Amino acid sequence: MGVETRAEPEPSFGTLVSLAADAGVLKVRRGRRRREGPAQAANQGAQGGAARAERESAGAPRHGQIDRLTLSRVLRVLPLLLAACGAAQDPCALSSECPAPLACDRGRCEDPTKMPSPDQIAARRHRLAPASDATALRGEAGRTPLGGHDFLVVGGSGAESAWRAYLRFDLESLGPAPRVTRADLVLQARDDTPALPRGSVLVGIHRAARPWNAASITWASQPGPADRERALVRVPTARRLRIRVDLTSLVRDWLRRVHPNQGLVLVARDESANLRAIFHSSESPDERSRPALEVFVR
Repeated sequence: MGVETRAEPEPSFGTLVSLAADAGVLKVRRGRRRREGPAQAANQGAQGGAARAERESAGAPRHGQIDRLTLSRVLRVLPLLLAACGAAQDPCALSSECPAPLACDRGRCEDPTKMPSPDQIAARRHRLAPASDATALRGEAGRTPLGGHDFLVVGGSGAESAWRAYLRFDLESLGPAPRVTRADLVLQARDDTPALPRGSVLVGIHRAARPWNAASITWASQPGPADRERALVRVPTARRLRIRVDLTSLVRDWLRRVHPNQGLVLVARDESANLRAIFHSSESPDERSRPALEVFVR
């Protein structure tokens, strides 16, 4: 005769977090209870005492205790929880920079097992080439427009020079009132620059403050950032690497006319450091390495 076995259902993620907090494995800030009158407090105390007695008679763990099976589940999910909490603060470029089991996705450490939403699965991808791109240079050589080159530079060279990259994409081809599920800026970092210092550059992506012309832009005439960073990515220097940055929120703002589409400016967090990230521009001979804005539309 076979023995029938029944697997217990896996508790939800929220349940595991609550159990971990009760067991003292994880601290969770609780909301304050509202002030109660003496009669109500006494009634709730009596109910709580009866509930505790019932649990103890059934052999259930007390508040603050946890059985071994549930504890093992908590400990299994806890690293993912803690990694996700910490990873949201630091931009990444490589999956090796993320705490296991997370992977780098669009500049953030994310759970690689997370399934895309139905909207994302059904979306059509539009790959937009830059309508214009340019580099502005601070320094003697940047007093006149740099003109067309096959590279974009972001970063600094100590106190001597600094570079900012500008890009603008035309969104008219997406049609009227598109439903955007995702939008990524795609850049290809280069490794073919000799004597480029090793390190990494924190690159902030901003809206440009006003219109600009790639043929005439200089450090003095550049518009600069309009506001805070809309995205942040860490780019290793002197390394060939494809960079993806999430710009979904900004692209939706442009399409809804919340802000005028005057393009992007890429600015290093520390322009005084001797570190530069170099990307292929729209004039790169390698078409696959040129910048792009990939927009997914339902």
